[in-house]
Parts: sequence; C-alpha cells; structure tokens
Amino acid sequence: MIPIYLCEDNQKELQFLRKTLENYILMESLDFQVVYSATSPYQLLDKLSGNVNGAVYFLDIDLNSEMDGIDLAAKLRQMDSCAYLIFTTTHEEMAMETFRHKVEALDYLLKDSPNYIADVLLCLQHIVKEVRKPHLNKEFRLHFHIPDQELYFYPKEILYVEAIESHCIKLYTKTGIYICRQTLRETANMCPGFLLCHRSFLINPEHIRALQKSSCQIVLDDGSYCPCSFRQIRKLQQYLDNQAK
Repeated sequence: MIPIYLCEDNQKELQFLRKTLENYILMESLDFQVVYSATSPYQLLDKLSGNVNGAVYFLDIDLNSEMDGIDLAAKLRQMDSCAYLIFTTTHEEMAMETFRHKVEALDYLLKDSPNYIADVLLCLQHIVKEVRKPHLNKEFRLHFHIPDQELYFYPKEILYVEAIESHCIKLYTKTGIYICRQTLRETANMCPGFLLCHRSFLINPEHIRALQKSSCQIVLDDGSYCPCSFRQIRKLQQYLDNQAK
C-alpha cells in the first residue's frame, strides 16, 4: 500500500482533492490509500513518523503559514528520500521556485487549469508504472530495530511481514526470521511496493510464485506459504495479471 498525504490550507479544495483521489483509487482498485489530509504544514509533519519511504505528497505551495509548500517539501524529502512530491497551486510563476530549491518534485499542477483533475490522476498513473518497474530492487536499504541490534535489508531480501501483536512484527527474509518493534502500517509506509494480502500480513509481490485460491494461500518462490484473505487474493490476482501485460 502506497500512502498518500495531502496538505492544503483551503478546506474545500482539500476535501475535493481527497474525494477525487479516493474515488479514482476505488474505481481502479489501485494500491494507494489517502491516509492523512492536513490544512497546515505543521499538522502534516507532526503526523509523520520517521518510517516513511516512497509515500505520495500533494502539497499546496501557498499554505498561509510561515512555512510554504516548498519548504515543507524540503523537510519531507529529508524524511522520505524516495517521496513522490506533487505541488498544486494557482501561481504558475512559482514553478521556478520549486526547481531552484531542488526538491525533485514529480509534477507541478495548476489548480485553475481545466486539466487539473486529469493531471492529478496522471500523477497516480505515473507512480503505478514506477512501482511496477524493478522498484523493489532499488539500492536503498530498510532499517529495522530488534533488541540490542539494528538490521538493514534491501526490499528484495524481504519475503513478507506478519503483525504478531501490538506494535510488533515478524519479518520473514531470505536469511531468517526477525521480530521487530514497529507496526504493520509503519512497515507498509517503509515498503510502498509491498501489498497487503491480509489484515495481518504484508507481502513482497516479487516473491509470489502462485496463488492457491481454494485455501487462500500464497506460494512464495522459496516454497513457503503466506496466508491471504479471500478478498485480497482477488486483488492480488488482478495485480499479477496487470504485471503480466
């Protein structure tokens, strides 16, 4: 699940953008979720933990605050090096400012353009294509904490993740199984290419060998099995079908 965060000081425009995104995500069965919408940059920064990786951020530039959207984007880039940053504004002349600050924005959308909604949806489509590339092989490592030890894994080394109790996960990797102190949601934010296959399981689709629909099980390429809910197994099948196209 790829999390989406919104920051827009105009409540009406914020609600419109959120509804537009949620409707499109539902209609296309995309692996996105609008997890938080804020009317100030400080609200958004307070909400985010350090465990975000590859999230999507739609940011208004003029936020009627001491911190504008460009400054906010710079802070988000420090927190989330793989962030997808998308600016929304009515001020076309501000585009050069975003380039000057070198925050590596994905796009710059004009809210008063007749193509605004289409441009918003095109951004999601672009991100979907990016995620379906060898995104999971990107040479960045994920950081996990276990008692008295720090662990680092490339995403491709992780098979799946299981939530075992409040604020604890079991990490199944190619080299072993580890219990870490964090939530499944935090892990999903760190691993945007992974898919929720069950309310307690997050799977790396790179390692799916087959789906056993009768038993609601996922067969992984190392021969192990991961549970999957009946509802999610249909979504996984659709995802794999799209990958094969």
